[in-house]
Amino acid sequence: MSLTTFAQTADPRRWSPGSTTSVNLSFTVPATQALGTYDVVLNLPDASSSLASNPNYRILLANANGVQEALTRFNILGQVTVQ
Repeated sequence: MSLTTFAQTADPRRWSPGSTTSVNLSFTVPATQALGTYDVVLNLPDASSSLASNPNYRILLANANGVQEALTRFNILGQVTVQ
């Protein structure tokens, strides 16, 4: 799996349980990006540097439609198509 990352300013520590939070994402796709459809994922790693890369310690969204990528446990938010 190849990842292209984009830093965002949303702070999930400020999201309240039981509420809906909207996050607007803005990014520029690199000119070298191959054409195709890509998942847009949200990685919520553990704050501990020793656990941050361990998928078992990632925060998962509680959506009923199974939005977690199985291997990495990233939260899949949607898709973007590069044409």
